[in-house]
Amino acid sequence: MDTITTLGAIFTSFVICQLIFHFVSSWFSAKVSPRFNDLSSEKKIKWNSRVVSTCEALVVGIFSLCIFLFHEAATVNLHWDAAWLGNVNIAIITGYLISDLLLLLFYWRVIGRIYFVIHSCAALYLCFLVLKEGLPAYIWNIRLIVHLSNLFYYQR
Repeated sequence: MDTITTLGAIFTSFVICQLIFHFVSSWFSAKVSPRFNDLSSEKKIKWNSRVVSTCEALVVGIFSLCIFLFHEAATVNLHWDAAWLGNVNIAIITGYLISDLLLLLFYWRVIGRIYFVIHSCAALYLCFLVLKEGLPAYIWNIRLIVHLSNLFYYQR
């Protein structure tokens, strides 16, 4: 995947995550539950953050699972360095991580925790290694299947 496509996927993912956080989550949540509007602004921020994380986990987890189960190039060659599908998935998670890091810093008093920042930075570094340095995307995509478990975590 070339640099322009990678940056485009990262930017698109970032913008979509920001739109979900700032607009879509509040609008949808108020439609589904009218009591959403009665929540404090802090609880709305936490809720919107969880909605974005749930959407990201759903997209990235399902995409990773499909790559794992149905993409023959991924299962035949574990060192699948130039995998276009895998790199798109890594670009999506990179955009989400940048968005999440920005939201953590901007709403630090409500959702900011140092271990969230450390987690995001470590994951961004790994994404950089896959996208820029050519580490095997297949291995990282197997790890991203775990994001499906976030769907249950955020619904607690």
